[in-house]
Amino acid sequence: MNPAAPKLSILISTFNEMKVEYLKNSLNLFSQMKNIEVIFVDGGSTDGTLQMLFDFQNQNESKIKVHVLASKLKLRGQRFNEALNVALPKDPMTASADIFLFYHPRSLLTKEGLSYLIENSEKLNWGGFTHKFDSDHAILKFTSWYSNSVRLRFQKIIYLDHCIFVHKKILQKLSKPYWSDADIFEDTDFSLKLNKSGKPTRLKFLATTSAIRFLKNGIYKQSYMNQVLKLGYFLNIDKKRMNAWYEKQLGLNTKYDET
Repeated sequence: MNPAAPKLSILISTFNEMKVEYLKNSLNLFSQMKNIEVIFVDGGSTDGTLQMLFDFQNQNESKIKVHVLASKLKLRGQRFNEALNVALPKDPMTASADIFLFYHPRSLLTKEGLSYLIENSEKLNWGGFTHKFDSDHAILKFTSWYSNSVRLRFQKIIYLDHCIFVHKKILQKLSKPYWSDADIFEDTDFSLKLNKSGKPTRLKFLATTSAIRFLKNGIYKQSYMNQVLKLGYFLNIDKKRMNAWYEKQLGLNTKYDET
């Protein structure tokens, strides 16, 4: 049985995701859905992530469209562009999917949230889900509040852990490459690009995100790092240097050689 033409295209950039259970949980969620396609672009995982994705593809190929690409590209934005090359024909308006969802592998959406996105795709332009960390620490609660109520609402910037959705009519207006090849803040670059098409929408459904980076580095240290990096972005400091510091000893998105 051939899967139905997808209404929603889910694009995921992966790299050594076995540290956290969220991608496995997301795969279970996707297997319950209809009218979707899922495109994974893996950046050289060595921990079993790629095999898990191929297993998912084999188990679900009769129900939904699944693509798994083993890529040599190190940067997340580059891998999203590679996924879009699979998802989109030359003209986005001829794509079978109405809406495209850039999904963070360490965030988890709900079935209700994905269903709402599919059912209401024609009413939506671009935006993200309501962010929540999987920790009740006061600083992380404040961080999620700020991200939802200030950064998204007033600055119109959405980080990837909200899971960013974009209608194909908006993608059609964007210049290529859609995502920048920046080492860090590529989601900020993407948001600023999308802002030209209007304000983002925040859906009430949760995007629950792993706090692994805060727990590994320490909540206060990571919060400080985040503020320094944001300042560095606006001061146009070299993004590769910033991301090497951000990923040091973690390698959650990109692995840099230690020097």
